[in-house]
Amino acid sequence: MITKEGKRSIVIHSVIFAAWVGLVVFASFRDLEISRVLSNGDSFLGALIAKVAEWPAYSILPLSSVVLFYNGDLTKNKRANATIKAIFALVNYGGWTLWFIASEKLVEVPHEIGFSLVYAAMFSAASLYFGKFVNKDVMKKLFKFAIFALIVLAATQLVITLIKNGWSRARYRDMLKYDSFEMFTPWYKPNGFRKIDGYRLTSFPSGHTNSATNLFILTALCYIFPSWKKRKTLVYILIGAFVALTMVYRVVYNAHFLSDTLWGAFISYVIFYIAKRITFKGGKYTFEERTKESEGSTEGEKIAE
Repeated sequence: MITKEGKRSIVIHSVIFAAWVGLVVFASFRDLEISRVLSNGDSFLGALIAKVAEWPAYSILPLSSVVLFYNGDLTKNKRANATIKAIFALVNYGGWTLWFIASEKLVEVPHEIGFSLVYAAMFSAASLYFGKFVNKDVMKKLFKFAIFALIVLAATQLVITLIKNGWSRARYRDMLKYDSFEMFTPWYKPNGFRKIDGYRLTSFPSGHTNSATNLFILTALCYIFPSWKKRKTLVYILIGAFVALTMVYRVVYNAHFLSDTLWGAFISYVIFYIAKRITFKGGKYTFEERTKESEGSTEGEKIAE
């Protein structure tokens, strides 16, 4: 039997999907015209979104690996557990390295790998150190969430990358650079793997929008900490607004067409939704190591709040 909340979710998702279909149809015929109208390569907000919209995807690995590090006692063998923790520590360092490589332009540091390696070492050490102050019950609850987040990250990145390489759609800024719109192709036409002057064409679908949509994984925290459930609607609205802003300004900044962003968001959200339904069946958190989840019933929840 569908609950009242379930019915409301169906209605909301149906309305959003109908709007999405309408926009996709519109973009199928007007992609190029939309970009011409919105084009502003000097947009400050467009430049900012180009950096911060990458953060959600790049943040999943370093943050999730901290949780996995403190849940590393998976066997009865101390040596094996130490090895597992070492692996998660290395993953954490690698995650922070990727984060800084992606963020160099925003924080205006020299574009040299050495700087990213140093900063990553500092942040990795700090995150692993401060992680020990998080309540153990909270860390246990977050274990399943970390796995869920990594699955969503891996699946979305794999699908988006495969499609990008198979579609090879030129960006609007590519056309401006070569002062030719002959390379324009509609979103529904795959072009196979192709390059222009050694540069890969990767407009479709939007990776930044995909990354921004990854933020929806935060809504799963409402299943882990039931007292947070009352905040779920607000979280959905805020994330939805950020995704919409990313979609618009990726077009404004000449990086994507509207259809690129629509599909980037759709692919990411569908993967998130399927993973969430599988991981948190019926909206319940079933990890065997969980502690009591009644509101305010554990010290861990109080700290988490």
